[in-house]
Amino acid sequence: MSAIPHYITRVYESPPVNLEVETPSIQIERDREVEVPGTYRETEVEGVRTFSSYVELLEYLNKLLKLRQIAGETTALREAVMPAVTLGTPTKTARDTRFSKTNIQVEGVDEPDIVKTDGDIIAVAVDSTIYIVDTRSKRVVSSFTADSSIAGLFLLDKKIVALSHGAKFYSLALEPSSRTKPISFQKSSTTVWVVDVSNAGKPELKLKISVTGSLLTARTIGSYVYVLVTQSIEALELPAIDNTPLPPSSIGLVDDEPNSYTTVVAVSLSDYEYTAYSFLTGSGSWVYMSLGRLYVGGSKYLTTNTTYRLFLEALLKYLPKEVADNISKLLTSSSVSEAFEVARRYLDSVSDREFDEIISRVNEELKKIVFRDETRFYVFSISGLNISFSGSFSVSGMVLDQFSMEEMGSYFTVATTITSSSLRVYTYRAVYVSSIKPITIVERQDNGTVITKTYTPATKASTTKTRFFTVNPEVIGESENSVSVISLKDLKEVGSLRGLAKGERIYSARLIKNILFLVTFRVVDPLFAIDLSNPEKPEVLGYLKIPGFSEYLHPLYEDRLLGVGLEEGSLKLSLFDVSDPAKMSEISKILVECSWTPVLSDHRAISIDRDFEFIYLPISSYCSYPYVSGISIVSYDRDSISFKKLLEVDGAQRALYVGEELYVVSQDKLVIYSLPELKYVIEIPLR
Repeated sequence: MSAIPHYITRVYESPPVNLEVETPSIQIERDREVEVPGTYRETEVEGVRTFSSYVELLEYLNKLLKLRQIAGETTALREAVMPAVTLGTPTKTARDTRFSKTNIQVEGVDEPDIVKTDGDIIAVAVDSTIYIVDTRSKRVVSSFTADSSIAGLFLLDKKIVALSHGAKFYSLALEPSSRTKPISFQKSSTTVWVVDVSNAGKPELKLKISVTGSLLTARTIGSYVYVLVTQSIEALELPAIDNTPLPPSSIGLVDDEPNSYTTVVAVSLSDYEYTAYSFLTGSGSWVYMSLGRLYVGGSKYLTTNTTYRLFLEALLKYLPKEVADNISKLLTSSSVSEAFEVARRYLDSVSDREFDEIISRVNEELKKIVFRDETRFYVFSISGLNISFSGSFSVSGMVLDQFSMEEMGSYFTVATTITSSSLRVYTYRAVYVSSIKPITIVERQDNGTVITKTYTPATKASTTKTRFFTVNPEVIGESENSVSVISLKDLKEVGSLRGLAKGERIYSARLIKNILFLVTFRVVDPLFAIDLSNPEKPEVLGYLKIPGFSEYLHPLYEDRLLGVGLEEGSLKLSLFDVSDPAKMSEISKILVECSWTPVLSDHRAISIDRDFEFIYLPISSYCSYPYVSGISIVSYDRDSISFKKLLEVDGAQRALYVGEELYVVSQDKLVIYSLPELKYVIEIPLR
């Protein structure tokens, strides 16, 4: 019988949350149970190894985690047809009114944000509540509240899809034959809410799905929603949906040494059917999605298994023959954890001088082995509710953000920053001095007698010296940057460009047609233009060096590029002429002293109004106290950008337009201004 018990996950949730609708004119029945339809369709992962039972899965994970526990780890183990440029063409509603959409990377693939509009209504997420604002009556007509903080939302086909995250209490119970008590713990959980807002004054909850793990991100394509959740394997827990562990056949192994579950939930908004797949992967940090594929990329670090195997192999020549032979046999049988225990017992037995000499020699050996950063990508094919694993590939270096990668027809390009490292054994010594003190004992009798006694322990004070060590990577040399081109036919690298801007790192990237624009930084801001028209031979066409750096790049026209970044402590907006990539120039720039914008870390915060040629971005200025914040209005044309006005709204987070009105959104209100005059119209309180 297996030594690993068959875990059964029981979930104890807070009481069901009732949908509460608040509207000035309609009485709503409170505390009523909400019927939430929806059908979960069990599916099998195709093309990869799955598991026949939970016992088989947990046995695999237990063996994988054994060495990490011994090593003292306590934390969970980051023909080319080019894409069309998303220039943000205004969308119109059924009543022929233009409205802005979230600034996204791939046309047709929407991304979640804290505010959305379809021209008729505006949905605003504040903490755990979503407020629904009618754009005709200019008032909040309803709201609904989730059971935890809302991280983002979508609005499509008169349905709001909200993503909330929080924690739930779980209990792990063992098989009835086990004497071990159930263990209660708190675990991260993500909830998907689908609310019909066909009648904005009476939103109706249609679907609620609970998934274990932390929200990574989400995307929508057509009427399908794809939610990605990540969960550590460290505690030997199972991914679960709607309080039920996913079947073993829905869990696929796609990495040699996984440390996480990456769970993908696909939801159809037309009939509320949904599926869930979970993959044993490395840590996933960045997501890119096209109309047919999903890419999850994460940093691939030296695993504990590899780290300690290399350490043991370097150690062998400095050990007595019988100890070295024992360790070699264990390494041959892949018993790295047992081999490490043998080595540690021997090193504990030698003198300080011998110990230091051995570690010094091992460090010299390890210094000769050089590693480079690596990012592993997992590729999935997407078709409606069906998701299948297509394969994986790795590139040298670390990815900055989602704009560092882009699908180009039958190719995929990735820009990375590469640092090198070698392993080093770090030693520590501790001295423990025991202190033995008399113990005072007080006896009290019913007659009031109090007797104080002193007991002196026979144990004598002593001093104990302890040695211990760890093996970790150590950064060496200068960083450099790289561009890799991957063929999607076989997921092999077909072209690359190495050694870009040594000693610097990537700050922003953007692919426009055949040209990849790349910003690196250390002292000045080199803007590279890299030709990818021949994917097998990427080529630098030109570069521009100017002060500061850009952290976000956005195409204003096909030959004009907007940069948002910093220069000498000031917020910087640059307009680049990229009509000739070999002779790029910064033709206009704006510096706003002691100021900051969330666009530097969140591209969804910026909005481009192409009809009026305005750029809207939230800004905070700390030149004075209290700080000034609002929406900065920047006008643009092909030759210049110019600061036009600051609409002061405390805590402004977004600006969006509907028709000829601009809505400035904060956590407690919406403030409306006329376009293009930018005159105050009305304020809509949210609460």
